[in-house]
Amino acid sequence: MKGKKLINSLYLFFTGIYYINLVMGMGMIGFEVLNFIQPKKDILASYLGKFKIEINSAFELGQSKVFVESFSGTPSLALEGSYHKYYVFLFVLVLATIAILYSFLVRNLFKELKSSVDKDTLFRNAIERNLSNISIVSFVVFAVLLAMSVLKLVFLKAIEIENILIVPQFDNWILNFLWIGIGFYLLKEIFAVGIQLKKEQDLTI
Repeated sequence: MKGKKLINSLYLFFTGIYYINLVMGMGMIGFEVLNFIQPKKDILASYLGKFKIEINSAFELGQSKVFVESFSGTPSLALEGSYHKYYVFLFVLVLATIAILYSFLVRNLFKELKSSVDKDTLFRNAIERNLSNISIVSFVVFAVLLAMSVLKLVFLKAIEIENILIVPQFDNWILNFLWIGIGFYLLKEIFAVGIQLKKEQDLTI
């Protein structure tokens, strides 16, 4: 009974998350479209990903002297030229799409889990399909972002500003999509085994 209530609660939670992401994502995209028509703001974005920022400087902090050599981050950079607004739009579109798509897929998964618990049939093909969909989407997102990060490393040179050197780095956060894909793939395979065992059990009966 507790498990059923938990799945129902998670289904309602992820349904809410989906609609929030949908409204916020469409709002962000709509704002970018309006900014094309009548520019209100020159928007900066971290669409170039992760960089290593080398400073090599020192400053006083109370009684101590602090030395700063380098740190990593995702600074808000704008490539010079009229194409910057298109890069920002693409950046926002990709982020909004990923957020909406994942929340939609997870919502559908818990919708099927809720239906399965209500019918007392956990091992259903619909759940396996949902797990497979999340796994496939994760692998596709990982492949696309991996290609973009490699292209950045190949074509974007280091940026030097006075005593600051900004060096492109591999965006290792995209590995999260690989682990998500592998995790849901393994869950899908477990459910596939469960479905097969259930079929064999039904035939035996």
